[in-house]
Amino acid sequence: MNKYIAYLRVSTKRQGQSGLGLEAQRESIRTYVERNGGEIIAEFVEVKSGTSRKRKEIKAAVELSCKEKAVLIVAKLDRLARDTEYAHYIKNTAYEICAVDLPSMNKMVFGMFALMAEYERDLISDRTKQALQAKKARGWKPGHTRFNVGATGAGAQSRWEDKIGYDPSTIELLRGYAKDNLSLREMASRLNAAQVKTLSGTEFKAMTVKRILCEIKQ
Repeated sequence: MNKYIAYLRVSTKRQGQSGLGLEAQRESIRTYVERNGGEIIAEFVEVKSGTSRKRKEIKAAVELSCKEKAVLIVAKLDRLARDTEYAHYIKNTAYEICAVDLPSMNKMVFGMFALMAEYERDLISDRTKQALQAKKARGWKPGHTRFNVGATGAGAQSRWEDKIGYDPSTIELLRGYAKDNLSLREMASRLNAAQVKTLSGTEFKAMTVKRILCEIKQ
């Protein structure tokens, strides 16, 4: 009988306290292990962003996986890490890795996915920088003018995007993050990693992202 170490992660305290997301991950892992005749010998739960290096639960799970020669299992691959260096630590330390959403995955495949994720992140960063430089070259200067509160529809949305001051590529990045159900903190972290700045020239915070998303949805 194969031994498994279950690792569950959500990005916000609200998700952790409510159980939203955790129960779905737990059930997915349980079903997979039972179907494959295995046994879960330990479970670790973390409420941290996938980009954070300060995740004591994943460290404990990885070390126990190595000690017990047990498979480190997650419901989804992105629960493990969004940082290549940290991903390699997990790959090189854990006994073996399994993701329910990618049953054929092992340590070697995980390493490849981590490299691809970082490459995609770098591409997004480069495209964002190029778009900002091109717009600045055309004389664009940051500014923030809201459209009328009562304005609605596609026309109002278009006018807001012209006036908000943020480059369209930044808005599209946020829309993509929202579709991927990333937390506000994760969205801010990705924008900062891409070296995108707020209109005041500072790094993005979760509340800054929230305000922009609220405007986009109007």
